Amino acid sequence: MFTGIIKSVGKVKSIKKSRGGIALVVSARSLRKIEKGASIAVGGICLTVTAFSRGSFSFFAMLETIRKTTVSFWKKGQKVNLERSLKFGEELGGHLVSGHIEGVGEITAIVREGRSRLLKIETSVKILSRMVAQGSVALDGVSLTIADVGKNWFSVALIPYTLSHTSLRDLTVGGQVNIETDMIMR
Repeated sequence: MFTGIIKSVGKVKSIKKSRGGIALVVSARSLRKIEKGASIAVGGICLTVTAFSRGSFSFFAMLETIRKTTVSFWKKGQKVNLERSLKFGEELGGHLVSGHIEGVGEITAIVREGRSRLLKIETSVKILSRMVAQGSVALDGVSLTIADVGKNWFSVALIPYTLSHTSLRDLTVGGQVNIETDMIMR
């Protein structure tokens, strides 16, 4: 379990595709005391640490993960949001996030509102059926409040803090994001 409160942004150091999945190495100097077998949300995707070395961690994304997420589009050098798994007794600052991505959305508009941004995202009707305005959603692992929901889209607002502390600052129109709806709505 995760909270969607991102404390670290890493970079994809290497990505190797094979028939069985994708092997990833992500640099994350700020994550310490991570053990092999630990769960880390990487771009919102719950992945298991398969190996680690000073400042970087290895993961493997299986075919099911590839089918439901943006991982197959990741490139070397790309920034990804990272979150350690939640420990009982820690503050739950966002909302409960499992890291089990339900699908992908496409950014169709980014509107500047002062120092904030409003994102409009198109996605499947199935995913939208689990959303309500002022409900919660995780985009690339970031806990956000849904501003509005339409027939084939939803919108979220990104405050300056989120823009400066997550990889969401790098989103562009036409880009894709991993989506996990609120567990309570499911």
